[in-house]
Amino acid sequence: LCLPDEPEKKSYADLVSLLTEHFKPTGSVFSARYKFYNAKKSSTETAKEWAARLRDLAGSCDFGTSELQLVLRDLFIVSYDRGAVQDRLMEEKKSSTFQDVIEIAAAKSVAHLPQNIAVKIEQEDDLDLHYTNSGYRSRSSGTGTSRAHVRAPPSSATSTTPATSSTHYPPPPPARRRAAGAAAGTASTSSSVEIALPPRCAVCGRRNHSTERCSFRECVCHWCNRKGHLATVCPSKNQNKTKRVLSNVNTNYLECDEHQLFSLDTKISPIVVKVKISGKAYQFHLDTGASFSVISKQFYLENFAEKPINTTNKVFSLYNGDKIVPIGTINCDLEFQNKVNQIEIYVIDKCSGPPLLGRDFFSLFDLTINSLNYVNVSQELDSLVNKYKYVFSSGLGKFTKGLVSLKLKCDNVVPKFFRARPLPFAIKHKVEQELDRLQELEVIEPVDYSPWGTPIVPVLKKDGTVRICGDFKVHLLNVA
Repeated sequence: LCLPDEPEKKSYADLVSLLTEHFKPTGSVFSARYKFYNAKKSSTETAKEWAARLRDLAGSCDFGTSELQLVLRDLFIVSYDRGAVQDRLMEEKKSSTFQDVIEIAAAKSVAHLPQNIAVKIEQEDDLDLHYTNSGYRSRSSGTGTSRAHVRAPPSSATSTTPATSSTHYPPPPPARRRAAGAAAGTASTSSSVEIALPPRCAVCGRRNHSTERCSFRECVCHWCNRKGHLATVCPSKNQNKTKRVLSNVNTNYLECDEHQLFSLDTKISPIVVKVKISGKAYQFHLDTGASFSVISKQFYLENFAEKPINTTNKVFSLYNGDKIVPIGTINCDLEFQNKVNQIEIYVIDKCSGPPLLGRDFFSLFDLTINSLNYVNVSQELDSLVNKYKYVFSSGLGKFTKGLVSLKLKCDNVVPKFFRARPLPFAIKHKVEQELDRLQELEVIEPVDYSPWGTPIVPVLKKDGTVRICGDFKVHLLNVA
């Protein structure tokens, strides 16, 4: 690197500069410009972040000083996301600088940001909040009244923090957005005002643009597979949407169809087991997920009212974490498949489901669930296999009913011996393994000398092994 000078005559700074320049990666100007011209503004980027990213991409493009400001300004406007901000930038004159369009875009973006609304609810008595698809509504459960106040934010801030004793809720839907207090930053009054917000886009559901300017108009809905809207505003999805009801401030639940705990899918029939208890036949549902057998209090009163209920300290836990405390247990003599065992059945109150047999029933009667590929091999089959081992062996079979002879067409044939052909190194080991295998099976045998010699042709099979074939056409094709 130092030639014609010697390294000892160079200073440390010169050596560092030489090595830095030597190991510096070679960059492509056109590759950098390709990335620069194909850059697009992300929807989550601000105007200043977008400008900073363009400056970073242009750093390795080797633009001139005057040319750099021109291409930065043009790409900043052209690759800006579609909307009101880009429309405003398109109205600028060509004399505008890169810094001018950044300031215009930043100011226009702030003007189009949706303002937050702080909602303050003062509660004088017990207040129940109910939410439906149409909006919020408040209902007082006592004789007192409740007031909902909306405070508009001051011009210098986007939201107003409510008092410590107030609850901060998100703004309700437009149909229900009525509140007392019309002046911004002032105390609420008793008059009602309507707060209007821009309409939602019918394609994506947002409020920051109109339906005609939405960039998702050509997208396909993942819910109904139709073009023109997203799944969040799909009409088919909203028709089947579950209504959410808030019964009070601290309790949330879904208003939907109820499913019985013992039958999660009514299309699949339960497994019914017929048993006898005290000589009387009953039908129980088989539940492999239950640890113990259970019946309802109603079933107990109808069939086993004469049996005393014993106390128990067990608590049952459901899949969702809910707890069930049984009333107690009863001891019964249960008969199944001509076998009788005493079983302890738990009685549960406030339950209308069918009687269930749990895993304790499996344990009492030695029941198991076997896989479908299980085969029970009898002793007779084992004796047959041992008696005729040569039939079931993994080797090759042999023809023992006679001798096979090959006759030549003429008697004056001269034997020919061809030497072995060279093998590719990649399959040489596989050929040797196959020859050893055939020798163990007594298909071939080693000899010291033979007047006839035929070269082999190894054929590669799908499993990676080779099949050895003899190339007999070299001398037996015309004589045999």
